Amino acid sequence: MSTITPNGPISSGGGLHHEIEEAIIQMQLLKVSELKAVCRSIELPITGRKAILQERIRAYLKNSCSIGRIDPWRPKTIRILIEK
Repeated sequence: MSTITPNGPISSGGGLHHEIEEAIIQMQLLKVSELKAVCRSIELPITGRKAILQERIRAYLKNSCSIGRIDPWRPKTIRILIEK
Protein backbone atom coordinates (compact mmCIF):
# COMPACT_ATOMS: atom_id res chain seq x y z
CA MET A 1 0.00 0.00 0.00
CA SER A 2 1.25 3.52 -0.69
CA THR A 3 0.24 7.06 0.15
CA ILE A 4 0.33 9.97 -2.28
CA THR A 5 2.03 13.10 -0.96
CA PRO A 6 3.04 16.39 -2.63
CA ASN A 7 6.47 14.81 -3.15
CA GLY A 8 5.11 11.67 -4.81
CA PRO A 9 3.99 8.24 -3.65
CA ILE A 10 5.35 6.87 -0.41
CA SER A 11 5.30 3.20 0.38
CA SER A 12 3.85 2.25 3.74
CA GLY A 13 6.80 -0.12 4.18
CA GLY A 14 9.19 0.89 6.96
CA GLY A 15 12.90 0.98 7.14
CA LEU A 16 15.47 3.37 8.46
CA HIS A 17 16.24 4.86 5.04
CA HIS A 18 12.57 5.66 4.52
CA GLU A 19 12.33 7.32 7.94
CA ILE A 20 15.44 9.39 7.21
CA GLU A 21 14.03 10.59 3.88
CA GLU A 22 10.71 11.50 5.51
CA ALA A 23 12.48 13.49 8.23
CA ILE A 24 14.59 15.31 5.60
CA ILE A 25 11.48 16.23 3.63
CA GLN A 26 9.82 17.62 6.76
CA MET A 27 13.01 19.42 7.80
CA GLN A 28 13.25 21.24 4.45
CA LEU A 29 9.96 22.99 5.19
CA LEU A 30 11.17 24.57 8.44
CA LYS A 31 12.03 28.23 9.00
CA VAL A 32 15.50 29.23 10.20
CA SER A 33 14.29 29.74 13.78
CA GLU A 34 12.77 26.25 13.75
CA LEU A 35 15.95 24.74 12.29
CA LYS A 36 17.99 26.42 15.04
CA ALA A 37 15.65 24.99 17.68
CA VAL A 38 16.13 21.49 16.24
CA CYS A 39 19.91 21.96 16.10
CA ARG A 40 19.96 23.23 19.67
CA SER A 41 17.93 20.23 20.86
CA ILE A 42 20.37 17.73 19.33
CA GLU A 43 23.43 19.76 20.35
CA LEU A 44 24.51 20.87 16.87
CA PRO A 45 25.91 24.37 16.19
CA ILE A 46 23.14 26.90 15.54
CA THR A 47 25.14 29.40 13.49
CA GLY A 48 24.96 29.81 9.74
CA ARG A 49 22.45 30.23 6.96
CA LYS A 50 19.40 28.08 6.40
CA ALA A 51 21.22 25.77 3.97
CA ILE A 52 24.02 25.19 6.49
CA LEU A 53 21.56 24.34 9.26
CA GLN A 54 19.68 21.98 6.94
CA GLU A 55 22.94 20.28 5.94
CA ARG A 56 23.92 19.75 9.59
CA ILE A 57 20.60 18.10 10.34
CA ARG A 58 20.77 16.07 7.11
CA ALA A 59 24.27 14.83 8.03
CA TYR A 60 23.05 13.98 11.55
CA LEU A 61 20.26 11.92 10.03
CA LYS A 62 22.45 10.24 7.41
CA ASN A 63 24.96 9.26 10.12
CA SER A 64 22.21 7.25 11.80
CA CYS A 65 22.77 4.57 9.21
CA SER A 66 26.53 4.48 9.02
CA ILE A 67 28.15 1.07 9.01
CA GLY A 68 28.76 -0.05 12.56
CA ARG A 69 26.65 2.66 14.17
CA ILE A 70 23.02 2.27 13.19
CA ASP A 71 20.79 4.50 15.29
CA PRO A 72 17.10 4.10 14.42
CA TRP A 73 16.10 6.76 16.96
CA ARG A 74 17.65 9.74 15.15
CA PRO A 75 14.96 10.17 12.47
CA LYS A 76 12.24 9.63 15.07
CA THR A 77 13.82 12.29 17.29
CA ILE A 78 13.99 14.83 14.47
CA ARG A 79 10.38 14.19 13.45
CA ILE A 80 9.22 14.67 17.06
CA LEU A 81 11.21 17.91 17.34
CA ILE A 82 9.74 19.16 14.05
CA GLU A 83 6.20 18.45 15.20
CA LYS A 84 6.69 20.41 18.46
